[in-house]
Amino acid sequence: MKQDIFPRKSTLFRFFAWLQILLQVLFPLVSMVSHSALAQGIPTSSTNLSPFAVDQNTSSTTKDSTILPYADTMGSLATSLSSNGADGVANSAKSAATGYASSSAQQWLSQFGTARVQLNVDDNGNWDDSAIDFLAPLYDNKKSMLFTQLGLRAPDGRITGNMGMGVRTFYVENWMFGGNVFLDDDFTGKNRRVGFGAEAWTNNLKLSANTYVGTTDWHQSRDFDDYNEKPADGYDVRAEGYLPAYPQLGAKLMYEQYYGDKVALFDTDHLQSNPSAVTTGVSYTPIPLVQLAVNYKRGQDSMDDTQFQINLRYDLGRPLAYQLDPESVRLERSLAGSRYDLVERNNQIVLQYQKKDQQSVSNLNLQVIVDNSPSDGLTPNTAQVFAADKDGQPVRNAPIVWSTSGTAKLATSTSVTNNSGLASVNFTNTQPEAVQITAKSGVATATQNSQFNAATVSNVTLKITQDNSVADGKTANQALATITDINNHPIANTKVAWGLDAPALLKNTQTMTNASGQVTTGFTSTTAGVYTLTVTSGEKSASQQGHFAANSASNIIDTMVITKDNSTANGTTENTVNITVKDDNGTPVSNANVSLSADKSTVNFGVSQQAKAKSAKTFQTDAQGSLTIGFTDTVAETAQLTATLDNGNTKAVSSSFIADSSTAKVNDLTVTSGAVANGTANNQATVTVVDGKNNPLPDQVVTGRRMAPPLWALQPKPTATAKPP
Repeated sequence: MKQDIFPRKSTLFRFFAWLQILLQVLFPLVSMVSHSALAQGIPTSSTNLSPFAVDQNTSSTTKDSTILPYADTMGSLATSLSSNGADGVANSAKSAATGYASSSAQQWLSQFGTARVQLNVDDNGNWDDSAIDFLAPLYDNKKSMLFTQLGLRAPDGRITGNMGMGVRTFYVENWMFGGNVFLDDDFTGKNRRVGFGAEAWTNNLKLSANTYVGTTDWHQSRDFDDYNEKPADGYDVRAEGYLPAYPQLGAKLMYEQYYGDKVALFDTDHLQSNPSAVTTGVSYTPIPLVQLAVNYKRGQDSMDDTQFQINLRYDLGRPLAYQLDPESVRLERSLAGSRYDLVERNNQIVLQYQKKDQQSVSNLNLQVIVDNSPSDGLTPNTAQVFAADKDGQPVRNAPIVWSTSGTAKLATSTSVTNNSGLASVNFTNTQPEAVQITAKSGVATATQNSQFNAATVSNVTLKITQDNSVADGKTANQALATITDINNHPIANTKVAWGLDAPALLKNTQTMTNASGQVTTGFTSTTAGVYTLTVTSGEKSASQQGHFAANSASNIIDTMVITKDNSTANGTTENTVNITVKDDNGTPVSNANVSLSADKSTVNFGVSQQAKAKSAKTFQTDAQGSLTIGFTDTVAETAQLTATLDNGNTKAVSSSFIADSSTAKVNDLTVTSGAVANGTANNQATVTVVDGKNNPLPDQVVTGRRMAPPLWALQPKPTATAKPP
């Protein structure tokens, strides 16, 4: 918003600056013709006057020179006329006018004027009522002043400019009487009015009255679609005073009245008939540059408004030190000090509103502007209607009621025409069919046909959502299929076909997708295994594998066979056992838990396959329902192995381990003595042979010979006893 304000402000200031320069050029030229009339009664000095004041005395020139400031110019013109004729006079006049215009422009732009920047914040923290105003004198003497005042503000987002001219007279001692006329222009809303004001000021008191007359007729409102607007006529009366003993404190009182049926004196949310309001306020001015104020406005219907203001007033004709001096405030309250104060008036245009006559719709022209969409429930057809009155002119804000046939679904059932008399609606369908779309407004009705086509399947996805169900013929796996088109939009109400490997069974072989383009199915089996599920829609298909687990309650150990036996009991060489598990249908069961145990505590299972387990270990069958496990022992013995399923089904088998002859050794030797040395009587020697794990070794050959002591050694041939040679 600010970017729009300041360029306009700059343009307006430049325009009036050049206007004032032109006036300053014209005033001296008039003085040159009849300067004697201005010479009467002009004082010799003045205080704080405009640089354009004709009675200003700022040099040590003579009174004649002050009264006739252009005597030298007149003399120069006479000399040129006598010497150079008409051409000389023209050149001299041109030089004089150009030089004076330049000096006057420089003097005006640098020395005089009053500027006020007003920062307002209301109860809601809005700064919309902030503004900037500028007053500059065009012609000024002790008894009167001609001035212009410019302003710019943006209330409620409306950029408003104020351009005025006025005169102030000082013929009555200690009083100023003045009048002014303003043109107010709401550039945004295209509203204009003129204002006429009167002023009566004295020391510490200002009285003002203003009348406002709208010049713009009814036109489309910027605030309401179905209303017209124009400036409201009205007036206000104001009084502003300051305490003589303490001029920093001031008070104001204002009464304002506006005429019209729906007038927005406070805001557009509260329109009133012929509203009036009284405003009271207090202000504090610590220095001439800054003023703080609080204003309270109350009107009829209990409407009120409070404003907090920060006003910055800069007088271009006075030094900054003066405007920062608290002692200068007293002078500002005097008539002389307030000579160049801004006109007190309402620079914001108060508007009144008028509801438009509702046009009746005589004809509806309906067209389907988007047709033949796929019936995916998402891609819409679009219908547009033009509402016209009996003259064929568009009717704005006309209510339209929509309806359709078939299964089509409307995005909305009602709409309103725009400024061009147009309204539109989107509608979708999940069925490929022809439908009718109807628009109705009052008694006017229009109907058109519209077509939805079957969507083309572009992609089929399949997901197994429930897997590994028990193959009991009742518990089902579940699958979800999603059908989409080329735009990845789901296709509703389209057919899908399912396929499944035997002997698994589908719960349904053909289904329809829902509004989300999805369909589910279930499938069961009485046989554990892996089955391929396929879904097809149109020319697209997808497949996934589903798994069924055996019914563990009916699982049995079908076989338990020792596949390797009689290994040496050395703790490392294994016997092996193979176990197969089947269900009650004779089908191998995969991943069945099998617990193995032995009646001998020295037996270890799964030495080469898994971690060691003492006395019991659990293993799982493979995909063929088979399990082969190795086991070891450190004792030459026969052990009974037992396999147990989770459902308690068991089977047992025996397996043996033998001693390790490769580690045979004599463990014990016992010799008898005392036999008669008659050549026939014998002493006997008894030998015990064991392996490395101290298992007795049968059938081992033991040999010996007489030594001192005798030496005995093992031989390959087995013998129980031996005699010394």
